[in-house]
Amino acid sequence: MRIYVYRSNTETGTAADLRVGYFDSERAQYWNGNKEWDGRNQIDVNTREADRGQGIYLTAGRRWVLRAWTNWDCEMTGHAFVTPEEASAWLLFNGHDDAVTEHFGEPEEEVGPGRPPVGGLVKVRLGEELLPRVEAWAGAHAGGNVAAAVRALIRRALALESAL
Repeated sequence: MRIYVYRSNTETGTAADLRVGYFDSERAQYWNGNKEWDGRNQIDVNTREADRGQGIYLTAGRRWVLRAWTNWDCEMTGHAFVTPEEASAWLLFNGHDDAVTEHFGEPEEEVGPGRPPVGGLVKVRLGEELLPRVEAWAGAHAGGNVAAAVRALIRRALALESAL
């Protein structure tokens, strides 16, 4: 079945949408948006509603198309092209990790709040004698940040070693 893809005509300020392409839904892959129970209904995680939701297509031409559907009278289902990055994020958000791996490769590790990593990770056990001393030094010289203190102490030790 031929499905037309539209883009809002915001440049001219008119309410009419512009048709920018089409695809054959029978030759495309489709993934539904994830649902969750809100205490009364199964709702779409994207729209937070029971009667409106989203899905995504990968067309035979390798284009990603976001589908916004509705069960409301006088409202139409719409389709819009999205970037591969947007498609990947949508698939991950909706729990389609296998599709992300298949079409984009292995997903990156999750990134959360906080500082970005400073260099490579090195795990060191400081032991019962050294850890309290490093923590005390961190409190006095590195704002209490033990990782920053360890980096500073290593820099100092390397500077002393190269001065010899």
